[in-house]
Amino acid sequence: MKRQATGRLADPLYLSAVLYWGLSRVFSLQVHKVLAVPLSADTRQRIELPPGYSFHAVRNIERLSALGPSIEEQLDEQSGLSCRAMLARGDRIYAIVESDRVACQVNIRRGPLTVDSPSDLAFDFRNGDLFLNYLHTREDYRGKGLATKLIRLACADAADQQAMRCFSHVRATNHASLAAFRRCGWEEVARILSTRSGRFIAAPGCAAAGMKVTKLSGAGSSA
Repeated sequence: MKRQATGRLADPLYLSAVLYWGLSRVFSLQVHKVLAVPLSADTRQRIELPPGYSFHAVRNIERLSALGPSIEEQLDEQSGLSCRAMLARGDRIYAIVESDRVACQVNIRRGPLTVDSPSDLAFDFRNGDLFLNYLHTREDYRGKGLATKLIRLACADAADQQAMRCFSHVRATNHASLAAFRRCGWEEVARILSTRSGRFIAAPGCAAAGMKVTKLSGAGSSA
């Protein structure tokens, strides 16, 4: 335990997360880091899953149905919207499955789209760009590197579909997710600032990165 704590203190990303946590508490300022990565299908060739695990790229209803009702129900549980509704609007769902359990899940969308975190905002992107809006690893599967593998596999599949780049936004205090993205080659390109109560403040760097951020009614000041 002591060695783990020492390792964290030597990790700049962890120290940064602690700093942002302090800012949120003292100044009620919430920061989301906007991350991006160029997409390449070559990454798939270097990824191996543990024995008994399988990768699934769900791009249509037929692929979803082939997974069976139990897997579909588990994917629905974590998505907010049903998988069938997401696929109908053009979303993509990716999962690593062990036997009949979803271990890790990623959802990717095309713009324009709306989000409710950190505030009610609309995002839009250049043609060929995507947005990874959901990443979840079930608690008993954490610490196995599955999130890193799934991010890479999902991005490789998106590259196969002629996508050029993928964005995501992660709370600056979420060290685990930021570390997973960093291991996959994602880089910080901008930030989104808001209050802890959800009032939008600004989105420095987003426009220059090719991501248009627009506040929705009641979200606070404009970008």
